[in-house]
Order: sequence, then structure tokens, then C-alpha cells
Amino acid sequence: MAEPSKISGVSSAAVEKATGKNWQQWVVLLDKLGAREMAHKSIAEVLRAQHQLDGWWAQMITVGYEQSRGLRQALEHADGFAACISRTVNTKLGVLYEAFAQEAARLEKEGIQVRRSADGKTLRAKLDDGSQLEVALAGSGGKSQVRVEHSGLKSAKDARESKAFWQLTLDELQKKLSKLG
Repeated sequence: MAEPSKISGVSSAAVEKATGKNWQQWVVLLDKLGAREMAHKSIAEVLRAQHQLDGWWAQMITVGYEQSRGLRQALEHADGFAACISRTVNTKLGVLYEAFAQEAARLEKEGIQVRRSADGKTLRAKLDDGSQLEVALAGSGGKSQVRVEHSGLKSAKDARESKAFWQLTLDELQKKLSKLG
């Protein structure tokens, strides 16, 4: 069995503190329930209904279980693979949104469909390969957070490449916007 804590990044101690069981106990319990043969949604529903886990922990335990049993690859979601990255930037929300809006305008000129939120906090794009990009922004005072999710990717390799691209892109953006104050 692959160790769920190594796959998920959540320690067995943290899982036990939050749920009352460690990773090994959850894996044994789910094996006994026949979870290897169950759909993802069904496993999560059992964890919520029978074990009183909230939605987040039910999903975390389900994904960790599936990955440890080889039923799901790292970065795999129901609609393919996904890369997710976030950063805190030392700039106001409006400045951060404008930086992404400028990039969105460039993408639109290349024929990529971009939707912007009315509240200036999200941008969504459907890319030529069928994958989707969602940028969510939040801010308070002089700091903002950006979260980028690139979903609907065809492979774990594509997700790793996207994650590396967005890590570099957000690092560069963070440096650029920090200089602006």
C-alpha cells in the first residue's frame, strides 16, 4: 500500500486529530466496507453519513484511500487531471485583478474564450485543448491571494507541467507586483 500521507501531504497524525482515525485505520475500514469497488462519490457519502466527517475530510480521506490503493493517480480528478497553485502577493486586490485582466485580453485576442466576474474576483477560460482555467482572487488591505486551477487535463504529466508553469508565472507576477507596491 502506498502511504496516503506521502501522497496527500496530510500526516496520519493530522488525519487522526481531525477525524479520530489515522490513515491506516481509514484504509482498513474502507477495505472492509468494499470501497475498492465503490465510486468516489459513494465512498465520500459513506464517510459523511456513517462516520460524520464533514465534506472536506470525507473528500480528503476518499482521495487518499483511492490513491493508496491505485484507484486514482495523484492530481487526478473526476474530469481528468488538474493543477492547482496559490500565492499571496503584496498588492491590493484591484492591482492583482488588473494584471490578470490584461493577460485575459491577450488570450481573447488569440481566440480563447474568457469570462470575467462582475465583482473582479474571478476569471475563467476554456482553452483550445478543452481544459479549463480558473483564477480566483481575494484580498484584504495591501495583500491579495491568487489561486489558479487548471483542470480537465489529459494526464498527470500535463498537470505537473501546468503546475510548474503556474508556479513560475505566479513567482514572476509576485516579484513584478511587489515592486509596484
